[in-house]
Amino acid sequence: MNLVRTCLAASCLLGFANIAGAGVVSVTPATATALQAGGATTPTPHSIVYQPAASGETTNNFSARLVYNAAVLTAILDAPGGPGNLTGSCTLGAAGSITIVSQNNFAANLAAGTICQVAFSSVASAALGASPLDLQADAALGEGCLPFPGNPDPTCTFVDASVNIINAPPNTNLSYAPAAGSTISFPTGVALTVQNSSITVTGTGTVGAGTVSGCAITGAGAASFGPAPANLSVNGGATGALALTCTLPNSGGAATATLTCTETDADTPAGASRTWNLSCPQGTPVPGPGYSSTPAAGSNLTCNGAPGSTVQTNIAIANNGNAGAGSGLNFTCTTSGAPFSIVSGGTATGLAVGASQTVIVGCLAPAAGAPAATGTVSCTTNAPGGPRAYNLSSLGVVPLQRPAVVSATSTWSQLALIALLAGLGLAVVGFRRGN
Repeated sequence: MNLVRTCLAASCLLGFANIAGAGVVSVTPATATALQAGGATTPTPHSIVYQPAASGETTNNFSARLVYNAAVLTAILDAPGGPGNLTGSCTLGAAGSITIVSQNNFAANLAAGTICQVAFSSVASAALGASPLDLQADAALGEGCLPFPGNPDPTCTFVDASVNIINAPPNTNLSYAPAAGSTISFPTGVALTVQNSSITVTGTGTVGAGTVSGCAITGAGAASFGPAPANLSVNGGATGALALTCTLPNSGGAATATLTCTETDADTPAGASRTWNLSCPQGTPVPGPGYSSTPAAGSNLTCNGAPGSTVQTNIAIANNGNAGAGSGLNFTCTTSGAPFSIVSGGTATGLAVGASQTVIVGCLAPAAGAPAATGTVSCTTNAPGGPRAYNLSSLGVVPLQRPAVVSATSTWSQLALIALLAGLGLAVVGFRRGN
């Protein structure tokens, strides 16, 4: 049953928030600027963002209301659904109110991301200064994070923001340390531990704020890095930081990726891309077993032979892990398929790092003309990566019958050859005399 596909009202969503606990719903950046009515500068948009709690507590859906002073501000919504990774809806309600209802209509955790965006412009003769944006739960919409019947009610933290109405264009520009385009190398340490780094963002100017938003981490090693930095707003004369983390790899060298963010400030009012190279060094290896083999797991092994004969093939298994306590390699290999069996070396306990053991597999070749027998060797192990498997194939091959050959190296064969040549010589002489 997929009833949630047509559940759009908040009252219907009550049935699909099945996790007690929640995260943070915020309006970002904390402060944006808008020129007094008549100014030409495009207002800085705010994003409505959901972020699960660090403890892992989430909700399936939430609803809220963003309240603003309609006598001072006019709201401008982006396209329904928002630009982020959530399916959401923000709609204009009564004057000074925006309704926000996430539309994650499935029994699954609500993903972090942007619900929608809204920009504010000032109305004519609006007073200069900050005008608050109040994000609040609303009983008519289900009281914030929506509960699952029978579970304790989840709780959402709502973070407000404001719009600063000014009578001069913003002149705040952003700079970074380390500079955009450079490489950020994380500290070394023990493998599989988390290391921290950051980018300091400084605002230069006196009017308005610059923002860094939409950060993403991409590249071959992206999985080693923590979540991309959250959106950041920095006023002129202030500083902020983009927080970064990485988990040091246990093997394979440094993990590398690219951080890309959008900068919006006085000299890039439409937004500009800023990138940094990220390098997370391989940590000091943690002791543990490793599994390698010749041939490699997944290979095809053949053991063809005379029909009914027993033919052998083998697999050399080695421990390529990191030495230390608990690094011994354990494995047990078994075969499937009637003609195949483990002859020797099918188990090992505590095989030391650098040592190897040969597993010999016996194959009973099928009858002549019969199809090839197939099977597998499967080796369970305490090394990371789970069981390893190899494909087996055996075919009965009839040897070719070759005619008997008299060796030309024996004394009798040499005498016979001499006699034959002599006879041919006498025959040729007699033929010539007869003519």
